Amino acid sequence: MLAYKYKILTFLFLSLFLITVSCEDSSGPDSAPWVPNSQTLDVEWTEGTLVVDDLAKSNIVRIDTNNFIYTFKSSYTGAANLKVGDVLFIYGLALRKVTSVNSSSGEIVVRTGYASLNEAIKNGTVEWDQGIEFDPAQAPLLMYPDGKNAVPLEQIAGGKFELKFKISSFDGTVTVEVDKAKLNVVCSLEKSLSEAMKAKYELDGNVSRFRSKAKIKFQDNKCKEFDYKNEGLQGELKLTLIATATQNDRFNDLQLPFLLFEMPFIVGGIPVQVRCKILFVINTVMDASASAWVSTKFTYNSSTGIKWDGIKADVNGNIGPYKMDKDKTQTATAATAGASFGVGFPRLEVALFNKLVVPWVHTAFLIGGTMRNGTHPCQTADASFIGACGFNFEFLGLSLSGSKTLWQMDKILLRAGDCD
Repeated sequence: MLAYKYKILTFLFLSLFLITVSCEDSSGPDSAPWVPNSQTLDVEWTEGTLVVDDLAKSNIVRIDTNNFIYTFKSSYTGAANLKVGDVLFIYGLALRKVTSVNSSSGEIVVRTGYASLNEAIKNGTVEWDQGIEFDPAQAPLLMYPDGKNAVPLEQIAGGKFELKFKISSFDGTVTVEVDKAKLNVVCSLEKSLSEAMKAKYELDGNVSRFRSKAKIKFQDNKCKEFDYKNEGLQGELKLTLIATATQNDRFNDLQLPFLLFEMPFIVGGIPVQVRCKILFVINTVMDASASAWVSTKFTYNSSTGIKWDGIKADVNGNIGPYKMDKDKTQTATAATAGASFGVGFPRLEVALFNKLVVPWVHTAFLIGGTMRNGTHPCQTADASFIGACGFNFEFLGLSLSGSKTLWQMDKILLRAGDCD
């Protein structure tokens, strides 16, 4: 009984971070044909909003992006008429609130502060249906801790990139192979415990192109509807966990510093960014006699998202058809031990004007095993398939943030011994 309780607690611990799931047959996905992209901006601007469209951008002399200062030609009456509290909307570049307007050396200098989208839009709809494909010429990025600087991964072949890195006591390797319709990723963390023993956590998987769909409605400067979905997320992957001897690893929320891809597009002047990252979650406690080797293959075709109906936020997704197939379940110990490994991939985020409205939404996958020797020996192994989403609607003018579980399913891979 002790080992089974340990397993439940370990999986519960990890699922709090991944917001877990797994099962077998289910209903089919929301399948959509690969149709042309569409974007709609049909709005009534708030009085006092200056819209600088592509034609009017010729009046911009320079932009100080660090201090959010915009300098215009003195002949531009739109800028000359700005006053404190007005909103500046520059097509594809900026949405800011005016804090001061000054004339200097024959130019108009506009200093600005934060503005939310509802301050610019009184009534109307922002909507898109965008195919997210992958660019073999776009190198994935290693992000620095400041979140602003990055370096590209080394290209080792056409559309194939690789990087070796260090996290804590682990040596890491990530290999990304890109074609237009599919993104393949192999990411592993490995460390030597002795000359003969190694620990390893590895993701080997892919995700196919999918569609990003959204509809945002404003009425009287209030967001009345937000409906976002990643439709047709289809992929397959294999998770492998190898843990041995006197090992104690715990990473509750290890977002690996890689930007696998970024898809920017413009919706009527509003820049949208869809980005993809990876999340690892690890919880392993092993004594000197213990070892575990668990690997599972997952396939899925799902949709993930979040919606707001003006009253409450709710899930917006479909688990679709999926499978979890046991590849290897091998555990042993002279005492009590447990190991679990989870991955959020693809871990997507959505931003407008680089302000996150969906900080993360992912399909996630969890494997683990526990073992106990003694009077009531027991071995367990389990897998989970996960759909979960976070949201932050501050940029839409709402003091609303949180997270939602889209689905949660579990599958028993192994029960051996006296596990009751």
